[in-house]
This record gives sequence, C-alpha cells and structure tokens, in this order.
Amino acid sequence: MSGCVIYFPRQIFHARRIMQMPQNVSWIRPPAARFPDFGKTLHSCFDESHVAHPRMAVFRRVFELKEEPENLIALFSGDTKFRLYVNGRFVDDGPVEVGGDYAKADAPDWWFISRRDLAPFLRRGRNTVVAELINVPEAQTDYSVGHSGFMFELRRNGEILLQTDSTWRVALNLAYGGPRLWETELFPEDYLAPKYDDSAWDFAESVPAELAADWKLKELNLPPLEEETIRPDAVQIPFEEQARRISNPDALCGGGGFMEIQPGPPVVFLLRFPEEAVGHLEFEVEAEKGAELQFDFQEHRGFTHERMCYRTGGGRRTFRLTRLNVMRYVKISVSCSGFASPGYSPLRLHSVVLHRRFFPLPETSPFRCSDPELERVRGCIDRTMRLCMMRLHLDSPVHQEGLGCTGDYMIESLISCALYGETRLAAADILRTAYLLRQSGGFMFHTSYSLLYTRMVLDYLMYSGDFRIPREVFPQIDSVLSRFTEFIGPSGLVSEAPNYLFIDWAADEKFNYHHPPASRGMGCMTAFYVLALNDGAKLAELLDLPEKAAEYRSRAEKLSAAFRRELWDPEKQCFRDGIPHLTSVAPSLWLPADDDSVAYSVHTNALAVASGIVPESEAPALLERILTDESLLQPQPYFMHFVFDALRMCGEFGRCGFALLKRWDAVVAEHPESLKECWNCGDYCHAWGGTPAYQIARSVFGVELLEPGAAAVRIVPEFGALTFAEGEVPTVRGAIRFLWENGKLKIRVPENIRCELNSKYETEVF
Repeated sequence: MSGCVIYFPRQIFHARRIMQMPQNVSWIRPPAARFPDFGKTLHSCFDESHVAHPRMAVFRRVFELKEEPENLIALFSGDTKFRLYVNGRFVDDGPVEVGGDYAKADAPDWWFISRRDLAPFLRRGRNTVVAELINVPEAQTDYSVGHSGFMFELRRNGEILLQTDSTWRVALNLAYGGPRLWETELFPEDYLAPKYDDSAWDFAESVPAELAADWKLKELNLPPLEEETIRPDAVQIPFEEQARRISNPDALCGGGGFMEIQPGPPVVFLLRFPEEAVGHLEFEVEAEKGAELQFDFQEHRGFTHERMCYRTGGGRRTFRLTRLNVMRYVKISVSCSGFASPGYSPLRLHSVVLHRRFFPLPETSPFRCSDPELERVRGCIDRTMRLCMMRLHLDSPVHQEGLGCTGDYMIESLISCALYGETRLAAADILRTAYLLRQSGGFMFHTSYSLLYTRMVLDYLMYSGDFRIPREVFPQIDSVLSRFTEFIGPSGLVSEAPNYLFIDWAADEKFNYHHPPASRGMGCMTAFYVLALNDGAKLAELLDLPEKAAEYRSRAEKLSAAFRRELWDPEKQCFRDGIPHLTSVAPSLWLPADDDSVAYSVHTNALAVASGIVPESEAPALLERILTDESLLQPQPYFMHFVFDALRMCGEFGRCGFALLKRWDAVVAEHPESLKECWNCGDYCHAWGGTPAYQIARSVFGVELLEPGAAAVRIVPEFGALTFAEGEVPTVRGAIRFLWENGKLKIRVPENIRCELNSKYETEVF
C-alpha cells in the first residue's frame, strides 16, 4: 500500500462473507507408485495442447448410516474438476470455479469449496459416494495448483461422519479421453450403481501434507446451481433413405419406448430443444461394441461450436457429458464399420435429455412499455443473463473464460442488479479477481479490464451496501492503480501498457481493436485510467481514506490535462486514438507493431466524456459530432455501455439514447433467444452486450444510487417517445416502482430510501 496506513470504518451492512475453512482436511489421490502421471496437471487451459493425456480417477466409498438422514452437510472440492454422485444420483460438479486470469500460470492463492445438504440423497443403512476426478482443465474457468486431489467431508452438527482417507477405493477410468471423447469399451463397468463391487480397485492414498497445503480452502457465499431436465421437442431426419432405417424417433421427445436405428451406413439426425439452454447432455444408449455417436452442439442451426464423440462398449449404458455446454440443437451422427455388418444388432436410443444448470434467481423485475421491440430486447437480455450466470458471470457458455474478463463481469453485474437485484456473483467475481491481483502484483492479462475492476467494486458497494468486500480488496485496487504509473510515457499518456489492451471487437482496415498496437490504445487506456482513478477516489472516500482519494484525483487531473493536450485534433474537432510511434513498448503476440496511421474512434471520445476528461460544457457538442460522424470507428455492443454512460453524464440520453437502443432490435430479431457477441458476427450467447437492460433502470427510469445500499437515490427519468412505461428497479431496500402513462408519472419509493427527484414530467411520489 505504498507505506500508508489504512483505517476502515465500522461496516454498516451485514457482509456477504467469504469464510476461511479448516486447512487440516484430508485430500486423496490415486496411489502415486502405480499412477505417477495422474498428479501432473497444468495450471491453465489457455493452451489446450495438454489434453493429449487426460486422466479421470474414480473414487468410491460405501458407508452405513444408523439413523435417518437429517442435517447432513457435505464439504467437498477437487483439483482440477470433479463430479459427485450419491447413491447413483448426481449431486454437484466443481469445484466452485477458482478463476484467475486465464493466461497466468501461477497457482491461485485460494481454492474454493462446495457445501451441500446431502440428506435428500442419503438413506438409513448402506450408502455409496462416488467422485469422478478429472486432472486437466476442460474450460478456461477450470484451474489447478499443479497437482491433483479430491476431498470430502460429511458432517452432522459439526461432527465429521465421513471423510476422504485411505479407506476409499480408486480406479483410473480410461474411457475418458478428454471432454470431447469417451470410449466406453476401455472402462465399461457401471461404477455409479450402489451395488457395484469395487473390491478389485486400489485403495486411495493421502496427498502429502506439503502438497495438500497448496489448497488453501475458502467458501464463497454462493448457492448451489439448480438443475432441471429438458427433453427435445423435435427430431429432424434430413435424408429420406436414412429416415427409413429409423423407427419411433418421437420416443426422444417423450413419446414412449425407444428410438431404434437399423444397421447400415452412417445416420445423421437433429434434435431441437424447446429453448437454448446451458447444461450437461445425458443419453441412454443400447448397442453392440464399437458403435460411434458424434454429438455436434449448436446454438444456431448449422453452426457447430463444440463436438463430442462417444464409442460404445456393448450393452445398455447411460452417460452424462463432463463438459458444460450451451445448445438449442444437437446434431447426432451414428456410425461404425461394424454397424453395416450382417448380424449387427440395431442401436437403440432410450433417451437424450439436457440437464439444464442455472444459478437460482428471483423473478425478473417487471417491465412493460409502448415500444414492443424494447420489451423484446429486454426479454432477450434476461434469457442471455440466465444462460451466462453459473458460479461466475461467464464470458459466454461457449468460451467459459476465467477472470481475465472483468469488463464482461462489470457490465453483467450491473444487469444482474437491474433485472434481479442480485449481487452474490459480483461479490464472488470481485474476490476471485482480488486474489489474482494480490498474487500477481496488480497484473491482469486484459490490461484495460484491470482498470475496470475499480468500477466493478464501486458499483457493488453502491448496490449491496456491503463494505466488507471493498475493504478487503482495496489494497488490490491500489496495486493496480499504482502499477499503471509505470505505463505513463514522456507525453503524460498511458503509452507503455503491456499485454492485451482489449478495447472492443471493432475493426478498421488495419487493426482490430480487440488487439491494437500500443499507440492505437493510447487514448482509451488513458481514459480508462482516469476513470479508474476517479472511481478509486470515490471508493476511498466511502472507506474513509481521504489521503488516497486526494492522491487519485491529483493523478487523474494530470492525466486528463495530458489527454486534452496531446490527443485533441483541432481540424477534426475530436480526439485521436493515439500518436504513432509515441510508445517504446515492444510488439508482441498481444501487441501488433505500430504503423504511421492516425485513427479516430467513437471509443476514445466517448470515454473522454464518461471519464470526466472533457469539461461538462463541451461534452454535448463533442458527443453530437462523434455520433454523427460515420468516418469514426464505430462501437460494438460491449462498448455501447460506455457510450450510454457518456450520454447520461452530459444529459443527452433523452435526445440520443433511444435511437441507439434501437440498434438492438435487428440483433434480437435475427436471434431472439440470446445476444450475439457483436452486431453481425460472433457466437450467440454474450451477456456483455446487454446494457439496454441496465439502461432502462439507470437512464429511462433514471435511478442513480447516491449512497451505498441505495440508502439515498436520485431519480431523473427520461421517457423519450415512450407513451407508456411500467416497471420496477430492484434495490436491497425494496423495489422502486414506476408508472408512466397519459403524460403523468407515478413513483413508489420504499420508506427506507431517501429520494431526490429531478423530473421534467408531472410526477407523484408515494
């Protein structure tokens, strides 16, 4: 903390705490003498070349309960990833994502633990616990300390009834060939069945204490994911000659019996689910040895984003995929060289279902208005958010990126607040990122995103009223803001920033701004830094750190002056993105070489307004120029969030904001189930572009939080051409309700919220 002493005032609200767990827990692994390679894991899955040698260990333990199961709490975790079953029933997978910047290879500071009430899964008498432990990351949210292990404790009123130790049995499941391949014939036993005989398996061994110490366990205050089973609602067989070999396809839609495929050449058919969903596909297949089922997962028909292959080992088996996937359609191809041989039995699919996983959320805050397209856009954002909220705010269910994506999470957290009044995932994302930043000394792979971390923490405090977490992570905020002083060049601008500058997915004829050279990112990076310093100053004031607040504001003023001096173009009457060759940072994989071109974008100029660099009196004219100048690089859905921030700050949302919201109409019309990543490209489930849902609460209804926990708010409504609007803005103190019709506005504010009203409409507050 640069030698300063920080005093934190007494917290006002109950904190959503992260609890440190006992560290003397028992971890187990397969015996190292027999399976020396199992414990070798990689820290990150940024490079997926490691999946050539994946491993899955299966742990089993049979035990007796002498009493009826009640108040039985299980604590469990694993490295890298596991699935837990009790008495043949799926309980949970995990661990709770550790996160971390996905290009960073160091082990995380903390390892998170899951908690579940197992009473509904257990019974008096004999019980069986099975854990499938995978030793390599399957997604960028997966992580490892560098070696593998599993832990489990079953407690009643604090007393340990069962824990992982050398009495557990273990075997290596060679059927697992990674998340995209399962070869049943290599490990055909039905080991999930409670009556399965595991006596031939090895005994597990304890992970040595010096290695187990790497898992410093903490528990996040997150509820378990919920699950529901969804059947397909249609089976489509594209080729008539194949259709003649398939009988009873409606069985997969719940029509009874089974779908049967007669031997012959490969067969292809398509399953359609009632809606796009995230979860684990499960199927029950009966076939002779050697048949192959290939599953292509599709958000949008015809576009495969993930593929999995399953090879039968003979008999009737039920299989649940290990990797979380998003899908509306599943194309299934059935083939095998022996499948066309004389005497080969028909293949039977008894079921194909999707176990949808989702974060438990309240009902969406109601909203109706006279613009049906705006209602549809908000509904699409709601669906997208529910698909992207798991144990963290996902970049997308396809990418499942780790905590290098704070820009996504900042916007998604605001949408969570606007739609559901939900802050728990934001708290978890903030804490996980803080551990990364503490470990790395303020390093984050997405350099721009590290600056948005301060805004995310400030927003969390204002919406939740929880002072505990902002206090805990403030040293990491300070480390980031201090680190960026190293990136300021002789011009006074941020011109030496390393790594991945990500601005937006927008591109001109030379560079994509998700990957610009250092000079092209100069304007945006400086403006992001000013924004972070001003946010840091406000946060420091709320935490009673006046010296830090003054320090941040002083640095912000110097940067703002340099920005205005160095980047203003008097001829074009806007700011340029940067100055060619005014940086000495070396080109790299993530920083292309500079060139001689001078570029202009909406991005740099909108951020200049949103960060306060542009004087308030000059901001409206600048925004009008840049929003009507089509020669400037235009923003994609993600960056539109900052454009709206700029409009609102200078009172221009009413004049320009509704026209910009209309840009989402065409996107939702093309794919009404979830948001595309960009206007015209990318995959189809990215909540980062859902800022209209937040703008309805923040800019249309005009609710601004003035004090933490919504103790005081300012309401400045703006309805534009809307003749009718009705809705709620949730807060931790209750919902603020709005009704706009017949030229009159009615607002109901909870009694425990102080309200400052600035309305140009005839308004009644009650």
